[in-house]
Amino acid sequence: MTIHSITLVLALLIGFTGRVYADNVCAGEESPQMKLEPFALSQVRLLDGPCLTAQQADMRYLLELEPDRLLYAYRQSAGLPTPGKPSGGWEAPDFPIRGSFLGHYLSACAQMYASTGDETLKAKADALVAELARCQQAFGDDGYLSAHPRAEFDLFLSERVKGNYGTWGGWHCPLYMFHKTMAGLLEQYQLCGNQQALEVVEKLAGFFLKFNMEECKAMFGQEHGGFVEFWHNLYAETGNKQYLEMGERLLAIEPFLAPLAEHQDKLDKCHANSNIPVVIGAARNYELTGNEQSRAMVDYFAGLVMNTRAYATGGTSTGEAWREANRLAYTLSDNNQESCTSYNMLKLTHKQLCWTGEVRYADYQERLFFNGILGTQNPQTSMLIYYMPLASGFKKVFSTPYDSMWCCCGTGCESFAKIGDSIYYHDKKNLFVSLYIASQVEWPGKGVRVEQRTQFPEEQGSTFIIHAKQSVRFGLNLHAPYWAAGGVEVRVNGKKIDEPAQPGAWFRIERRWKEGDKVQIALPMSLHAHPMPDDANLMALMYGPLVLATPTEQDVLLMADPEQVDTWLKPVDGKALMFRTVGVQPELVFSPLNRVMDDIAYGVYVRVYKPESAEYQKYLDEQRAKAEKLKQQEARVIDRVAIQDEASEAAHHLQGEKTATGGPVKGKSYRQSEPEGWFSWDFKVLPDQPMTLLITYWGSDSGCDFAVSVDGHKITEERFIAEFPSQFFSKEYPIPQEWTQGKEKATVKIEAIHGAISGRIFGCATMKP
Repeated sequence: MTIHSITLVLALLIGFTGRVYADNVCAGEESPQMKLEPFALSQVRLLDGPCLTAQQADMRYLLELEPDRLLYAYRQSAGLPTPGKPSGGWEAPDFPIRGSFLGHYLSACAQMYASTGDETLKAKADALVAELARCQQAFGDDGYLSAHPRAEFDLFLSERVKGNYGTWGGWHCPLYMFHKTMAGLLEQYQLCGNQQALEVVEKLAGFFLKFNMEECKAMFGQEHGGFVEFWHNLYAETGNKQYLEMGERLLAIEPFLAPLAEHQDKLDKCHANSNIPVVIGAARNYELTGNEQSRAMVDYFAGLVMNTRAYATGGTSTGEAWREANRLAYTLSDNNQESCTSYNMLKLTHKQLCWTGEVRYADYQERLFFNGILGTQNPQTSMLIYYMPLASGFKKVFSTPYDSMWCCCGTGCESFAKIGDSIYYHDKKNLFVSLYIASQVEWPGKGVRVEQRTQFPEEQGSTFIIHAKQSVRFGLNLHAPYWAAGGVEVRVNGKKIDEPAQPGAWFRIERRWKEGDKVQIALPMSLHAHPMPDDANLMALMYGPLVLATPTEQDVLLMADPEQVDTWLKPVDGKALMFRTVGVQPELVFSPLNRVMDDIAYGVYVRVYKPESAEYQKYLDEQRAKAEKLKQQEARVIDRVAIQDEASEAAHHLQGEKTATGGPVKGKSYRQSEPEGWFSWDFKVLPDQPMTLLITYWGSDSGCDFAVSVDGHKITEERFIAEFPSQFFSKEYPIPQEWTQGKEKATVKIEAIHGAISGRIFGCATMKP
């Protein structure tokens, strides 16, 4: 979760004055009619299969985490004793958004308790809530509760109100942390019945209710999580209209929504996971008030992401930001689809499926769950990933138990605690099956339990068994996915139903059901390509809903027919969901992306060309042009350092603080500095000629802010937001001749500024102009 001030910039650009909500606070208050209702988590239980394995791994991690570590920063800030050790990573005592993981943890525990009924986990969460109440009391009487001292918050707010947008008190985005804590407490009340959690969160809500509009705007300048949604949810639980008014007040000052209200696509370079939760807040506003303008914004936004910014996986974003509509080919990188964005897009489209009952949302959720969630956890270790690399040659990077605590660790814990929330839906007369996951659902309104037995996706279909004490009439609606073009077959008690099932629709069976009735659905999968919208020869290979990956350190180029995948990619005998290339070079093996785990570099998108095609010739010409440019550049180099080469860096008089090397990335090593860190090298220069400084960067880097100087003269400041994903790029900086006149060497210094890290430096050289 890199911190950006994008929403602030948009506010200044468009002069947003709250026209969406300012005249509509609490208007309507008539909840719209939902087409479908989700079943409660307590009504769904997972059965043996990969999803139950993932849930159990998540449960182990939740049970193993030490309460004293989770509470450390809260107790420290409240002036209470701090037994145990602090965590590292994002929960380290000096990290700007420390405390957010505990909120995720409380939410995950509540969801897991509802999903499993585990009393040990509930007792652990109850004890945490009690300790937070003790911290709140220690802070004072106004309800403040945080992992940061009160003085830090007061300094932050006062400086922001003045228009000073630094990291005052070492605090980037307080509302993000507050939201996680408040949402976790509320879910402890909602799903676990913890009355004390409601008391604590209402006291903390009271702390915020006293802020005026100017102070709210000041806090809203950076990432704030689902703070808007929270106020709507608290209103729904309590009926206190002050909470709804606060939620709508925050919507009114949120500049990201203004272009959506006008159906304008302004997503380019916006921070994805700052803004998806804002739209979820608008969705919640629609659900509670019937505000059609809120829904219109939600529908427009979701369409933009699903149809113009989603990869084959259903995931979105690179370097945590969106790029231009339908321009995805150049965005493949090692930091695609931050896991939090997948979590939140599932949350949003879950609502839209309830609103509309439209199968396109079930199709999207299936694709995103199996490719954007299921493979983000290592079920052996319970650890989680932040990004899902989609460029070739990268590995998934998994967390550690106590020294990561990223935002995606928090949403990951929640994702695997609430798998059951989107499998089944219902209306008054019908049951809808959206996902094929081994599970069972209790439908008290019909006095029926439906058991789903499947090993999908290894099994191409599913079986449903009806359990009912007495016969009951209802419609069973089965999701016929868009990819099942080979024909869907349904049998009831062994008898085939002649009516064809249309892909991308619900297949409805209405009858009077009795104990033991059995329904079988066959969902034959086939291989197909999912090309980039802006480059038809760059494609992901899919089998049914599954995106396939191949082990590789390099970009993959195949000479084959891109429109006939099944002629050159064949199943491997005896290996479920494994395929190999046949009759083309190189020989590759493909299997589901969600099975790729630690220490395996892989590729998802491959280039496929017909031999002698015009597209292939164009590609070759582009590669030759790049090679020629590099050759000409090399001829100008005077001196170069080999990064991570001890002898070379020593020869260039390496100096620095808070700096380290890393890699390889695409075969290259890099040097980088931490916040407030720096490093420098000495380079040969020509004493009587102008010089140029050449620095090579990694185009996927984001959230970097640093200065470059030559012999004490600042030559540039750089701020990166993944401008050139998954590729190296070089910049040339002309050095004024007076800086090097009469010298034989000059010192080049890279210094992190503004509390950020530096960009990763993969090459540095002095050269002729």
